[in-house]
Amino acid sequence: MHEWEQYHQAAMDVADTNSEAAALLEEIAAERVPDDKPRVRGLLCRSAVSLWLMAGDRDHAIAFAQQLMGQLLPGFAADIRRLLGLKAT
Repeated sequence: MHEWEQYHQAAMDVADTNSEAAALLEEIAAERVPDDKPRVRGLLCRSAVSLWLMAGDRDHAIAFAQQLMGQLLPGFAADIRRLLGLKAT
């Protein structure tokens, strides 16, 4: 199992009880996905943003999304912008 997969699994293990911890773990997973797996990075980024929103921290969700937005496939970036209610840049 790759390092990013371990972080993702840990996030899923705590998601029902601690959205903030799950979001942080999912962030770490997204950041550690190799460049040759852009779909995986996009899925994990979208998941982290959703978890931050569930945890009630929209500001952190936006900051994280903006940090990785340039590394995401266009479809994922648009999805995350919609999720956050942001306009396309």
